[in-house]
Amino acid sequence: MVFTGSRSTGCERCRQRKIKCDQKQPGCRRCELNKTKCPGYERPLDIRFHSGPRGFVCRKPRTQKRTTEANTASGASSEHPKNDGGNVQPRILSLRQPRPAWDDESISYFVHEFSFAPKPDMCSGHLEFLQGLLESSPETSPLRPATLASSYLSLSRRYKSPELYVEARKYYGAALQSIRTILSKPFGSWQQEIVAAIMLVHMFEDTDAIVSDQRAAHLQAIAGLFATRGQSLLGNLQESSFYPWVFSQLQIHAFATNQTFSCLSIPTYQVNTAHPPTGVVIMVSKVGRFWFSLQQALKNHGTLNPTAERARLMQMMHEAMLTQAEFEHWEVSLPAVWKPRVLAADDNNGQSLVTYSIRWLGLTWIMYSATLTIFYHGVLRCCRALTETPQGEPSSPVETNLLSTAHAMAEQNIMRLIERICNSVPFSLGEATCDGRRLLPPDYKGCICYQLIWPLALVMRSRYSSADQVQLCRRTLAKIRDMYGINLAQCVGGDVDMIDLDIVSV
Repeated sequence: MVFTGSRSTGCERCRQRKIKCDQKQPGCRRCELNKTKCPGYERPLDIRFHSGPRGFVCRKPRTQKRTTEANTASGASSEHPKNDGGNVQPRILSLRQPRPAWDDESISYFVHEFSFAPKPDMCSGHLEFLQGLLESSPETSPLRPATLASSYLSLSRRYKSPELYVEARKYYGAALQSIRTILSKPFGSWQQEIVAAIMLVHMFEDTDAIVSDQRAAHLQAIAGLFATRGQSLLGNLQESSFYPWVFSQLQIHAFATNQTFSCLSIPTYQVNTAHPPTGVVIMVSKVGRFWFSLQQALKNHGTLNPTAERARLMQMMHEAMLTQAEFEHWEVSLPAVWKPRVLAADDNNGQSLVTYSIRWLGLTWIMYSATLTIFYHGVLRCCRALTETPQGEPSSPVETNLLSTAHAMAEQNIMRLIERICNSVPFSLGEATCDGRRLLPPDYKGCICYQLIWPLALVMRSRYSSADQVQLCRRTLAKIRDMYGINLAQCVGGDVDMIDLDIVSV
């Protein structure tokens, strides 16, 4: 490994002009004052990997005419002992330049950007197991080409290199071919590295400009694997970050497609929700169960007996209110180190800043808050369906009061959660410290940027988001796209794999 020197943090124009840059995002103030577009900031790698000598560095050979003239002027013979065919042989220097080991460098960069170390009782981490899994997996496993595909894709965007992107597509094809072969075999032969390979291929297809039709099939295969084994993801949450990683992607897919997977169900035995990382997954699973049940009920809306349909929706409303109380009780019972910290407004556009003990915890809260907005949008849909259900029996004052209370509660919580998400973005993104100070330069990280896209897209689609909140989401998504090339058009555009949050007021 070779240390490449201290990081240059100014924008490209200020560095060329050798003047101090204030490193303002998305463009510096000097460029803004000069009314020119800021070219942005370079993000050089701290560590470079090399695989050994690449060859000699040669001086540019001189032509025969220049050599002859020089020899004539000095009285020397025009015959040069090292001439061959009238050309002077290049002078060979002993300096050797190492050749970049792109496989190692791309994996190192990917692990640095997309992994997060676990913190006991605080977070389960993210992809911290990948290096160990790579070392222990057989050579024929699809994990290595899948890892290299995502790694080269990330590094190609860092360097803006078409050559590295070609390598990424090559490894993606190899991983896809290997996975297709494995899909034809019984699930019982699958090992953990195979599931990890499928997840990495899914991530590649999520973030590549060419979105593959295989995305849903890959997740369905993983769900089928756990279903065949009769295994719940929620029963292994404390083993490593592998299971929370799979759970989060499958749950998002379940929300988007109105499906339910048996591996996402809560185990029949008692799960320790007092352990915060486990508790947050259990709460998300409860939202998923409510959302799927609601979609099934609304699918048959108006086709059943009015009295039976109203009774079913009222039962769901009662269950939703009990679940809402459970959410509140769980949040109150959390240890202080896990709770959000609200700071007074500084330069966050006059808005309060929400920080956390660590950034991954902030991302966890953002994902959890986005999931709760889905729950409360579901409560509003249930209220709307009840008001439109033909009256089999006159609604009682108790039912009327319940609908009014639930509707007001849901709207208030949606607006509160959206505000929490938006005010948490600067800290989780790496633009502010725990105490609210602005970071220069910002400490962006690929895994957080990738995970932020889904909740920000949800906020943009909610009718309860203000114009400023929508604009913040748009700016952040544009920043993520410019830095990492991650666009996730299917989420941002809302045309594929996106949850419909359109709510008509009751």
